[in-house]
Amino acid sequence: MERNPEILRVDNAYTVYIIDDDIVSNRVTEVRIKALCKNGDIEAFIDPISGIHAMKHRLSGSEPTRMILFLDLKMPLISGWEVLDILGPLLDKYRKNVVFIYLTSSSADNDDKVRASKNKYVSGYLERPLDTAELANLIAKTGFI
Repeated sequence: MERNPEILRVDNAYTVYIIDDDIVSNRVTEVRIKALCKNGDIEAFIDPISGIHAMKHRLSGSEPTRMILFLDLKMPLISGWEVLDILGPLLDKYRKNVVFIYLTSSSADNDDKVRASKNKYVSGYLERPLDTAELANLIAKTGFI
């Protein structure tokens, strides 16, 4: 039986977090990632505060963790930049963890792209809607599979 290269096998010690206040965008991203990562853990949040708490809990655990965060920049409660300001010190403190952060936005704001490229925690900037092939490529680049 030939294996479908579009489906990635993911270690369960790896979690994909999605923090996006747009319910539709959040769900579409979640469905696309689930289609690619049959064995991965996915946690999606429309409330950024809940997402921050979940990540803090995981980052501060005794075991090293691996994670990918797809973080929306434009949210009304707190922005993606503010989420990074909160998570940054935790990422510095718990260096045993491997974390890839991809900022997402429905706009092609050049200032955000430049700011993302200069942020030490950000792995990339993506415009929504996220393409399935692009997601597969990003997840494969993490080396988690």
